[in-house]
Amino acid sequence: MERLLLAAQRQEGLRQTILETIDEAHPIAFRRMVRLIVEHNLTRFSAAIRAVDVWFGFGLEALNEKVAKQLLSQLLELLENPEAQVTALQSDDPQTVYLALWAIGFEDAVAAIACVVPLLDHPQTTHRFVAVHFLAQLDITPARLLLLPAVSDRALEVTTCAVQALCANDTTIQNDSDAFERLEQALPYFPDKPKPLSIVWEWIKLEPSQHLVASALVQNLGQRSPKRLIPYLPYLDSSGRSRIARLLAELKPWDSEIRAVMFDLVGDASSWVREQVMRLLQRHGAIAPEEGIQLEQLLTRKASDLRRGILGLLLKQPDEAAIASAQRLVETKQTLQRQAGLELLRELVQQNRLTDRARSLATDYQTTRSKLTVTETQLLNGILQTETEATLADALGLVKLEDLTPIAPPQVLVTPIITTPAAIGCLTALDELIHEHRQTPIKFMDGDEEDLLGNLTWRFLHVNPQLSHEENLSRLPLNDV
Repeated sequence: MERLLLAAQRQEGLRQTILETIDEAHPIAFRRMVRLIVEHNLTRFSAAIRAVDVWFGFGLEALNEKVAKQLLSQLLELLENPEAQVTALQSDDPQTVYLALWAIGFEDAVAAIACVVPLLDHPQTTHRFVAVHFLAQLDITPARLLLLPAVSDRALEVTTCAVQALCANDTTIQNDSDAFERLEQALPYFPDKPKPLSIVWEWIKLEPSQHLVASALVQNLGQRSPKRLIPYLPYLDSSGRSRIARLLAELKPWDSEIRAVMFDLVGDASSWVREQVMRLLQRHGAIAPEEGIQLEQLLTRKASDLRRGILGLLLKQPDEAAIASAQRLVETKQTLQRQAGLELLRELVQQNRLTDRARSLATDYQTTRSKLTVTETQLLNGILQTETEATLADALGLVKLEDLTPIAPPQVLVTPIITTPAAIGCLTALDELIHEHRQTPIKFMDGDEEDLLGNLTWRFLHVNPQLSHEENLSRLPLNDV
């Protein structure tokens, strides 16, 4: 493998594959490869720089070749000398401390966790940060549990690093831990909007915010009731809000608090959240009259998905409640609400629900309104139209069937035989001819480059319809054959 790495030359993909795999090899093999990289100055290749980033969990975008070589030289000494590890853990340089933890953890992750514990109370913020960052990189249960005290650290950089680790999608903490409660206590100390921070390494980018903590709360809910998350809805993005809605919907039966949250989310600014909540409400059953009134207030908005969803919920009401909603809507001063009321009346007529009362309301609307918009006129026509409506058979009334040409019954045609022995023989003979001259060099289509006939596909000269048969034949490669 060492020889293969040295022989890679310009094969950057091969070099990257080797370097990003060897950290999973035997520790002795890894040390040999690190020594090889240092001795042959392989940090001049971008694949080596990326490998250093992956190994150490830096999350950097660019690393100086000199710095990378220095890191690997320092790491190699720590990997080969346990006494150097002990000394490095007492260093004033946080990077040296981190590399010492990394070297110990590479051999024994559990032993490295024991070395982290004293660092969590170190007076220097930088040392506490590298300790928490190392625990986050280990990503094993004992390390995650040690992250919990760091959530209450006095330095925002350390706390943010711990919260980011707890916010990871694949993070799991024991259900009996107090991760949720610790995050609740930490949330007020985080800024409303992301505040970029950097510590120890300039490429480490931390963005503490209340949104980050709220996202970690969702991830660490455990067996607690989803209702614990309701106060943190304003801090979450659309994905977090929709997830809380799904968790709340699983609680049966819904109490007044859950219903209030669900109906508030119907008017969410995100169409994704609205869509998810509408589906949950549609499956849950009929809505109460006061909830219908709350939904009607949202019909002043133009979003089509919102209007469709609310009308669907209003139609799930009993007949009397549904037509009461329609009546309240058509009597408002808001144009969009009145249009929604007419749409609701039209749907009631189409579903044969209180048809006479719905048409009576539409007639009153038509006579009392001095000026109707085009949309209102179309909706009223749909409500008040009593004659038989056109069907697809006559193209919705656009076609007179008596004027159409009589439809001729289909006839079964005899399909001619295309695959004949003669046709197969032609193709076989042509294939043999090409094979016979496969080593003959010919020019590409309209070019000066050459290739063997057997290698050509689409580059073989095409027939030009603008030229005569003779002219095309003269351009054809091997025309004598």
